[in-house]
Amino acid sequence: MALKSYRTPVTLPAVVTHYYEPSPKNGLVLVGGNKATHQIFVAHQVRLLNTLIGFVNELPQKNTHEIACQNRFLVYEDLDHLINIIKKLEVADLIDSAKKLLMEEELVEVFTKIFPNQNVNPVMKIVASSSRL
Repeated sequence: MALKSYRTPVTLPAVVTHYYEPSPKNGLVLVGGNKATHQIFVAHQVRLLNTLIGFVNELPQKNTHEIACQNRFLVYEDLDHLINIIKKLEVADLIDSAKKLLMEEELVEVFTKIFPNQNVNPVMKIVASSSRL
């Protein structure tokens, strides 16, 4: 008897985990240099994106800035990755285009507060990342 194969359901954690899976194709490596630290980082990213979804759905949730600050491995360059993940969530029909835009705007605002020395026009950051996909 053959085992039935199944596809992993498309969920926020599945999309984030797949995105951050290190491979030669995407050039990503394990955050922190080991699997445990990498998994903690991915869990923080899932929590941040989940909080952003709650924010755009006007649900009483934790502050997105506070959640982002709890990830000690977060760097400014992660903004690009998170915007790409948000786009993947839209493609997977987990969010609509209006929510995607609101999430991107809130994310840029949060990163601007956390990394005030980065000189990036938030609108240009979103437009630039849109053209890469």
